[in-house]
Amino acid sequence: MLYRIVIFLIFTAVGYLLGIKERLIYQGIMWGAGIGLIALIIDYIFSIVGFGTVIGGLLGLSVGLLFAKLIYFPLISIFTNIDGKYMTLVFNVLFGYSGLLLGLRVGKDFTISNLAKAFKSRIEDGHETVIDTSVIIDGRIVEVCETGFFEGSFIIPQFILQELQHIADSSDSLRRARGR
Repeated sequence: MLYRIVIFLIFTAVGYLLGIKERLIYQGIMWGAGIGLIALIIDYIFSIVGFGTVIGGLLGLSVGLLFAKLIYFPLISIFTNIDGKYMTLVFNVLFGYSGLLLGLRVGKDFTISNLAKAFKSRIEDGHETVIDTSVIIDGRIVEVCETGFFEGSFIIPQFILQELQHIADSSDSLRRARGR
């Protein structure tokens, strides 16, 4: 709580100093206090809602407003008899709010570690697993991969692929079925 008071006082002091420079002391204090109050409100929202939700909401709102503009401009050229001010307002509110809601829902799962995983290449991890013929023929590797037990990439050497092709081309129907 003490740091919030200090932050508010710092913003107010900066507003005062800028107001002295421009000979508008009271306006500077008011602007500094107002911006400090906005910073405290943002800090409070981040502490209650969470960083990921706020970022998701802002990104969703931005994408929604972008879609509103992308749809508005072609439609306004087709329907020239409609007043553009109200159409802009309707599209911005509709798409902006929809994007905000979608971003808030998606943003709940957003964490810094998930972001790092999204931008991290699997090969950079260094977790490479060499797959043998028996593992591929067994078929359980698919279920194990779906659980997320293995990370990184799989390496299947060329001779393993040739062996699988040889098994798939076998005259024995049971071996042929396992190889496929």
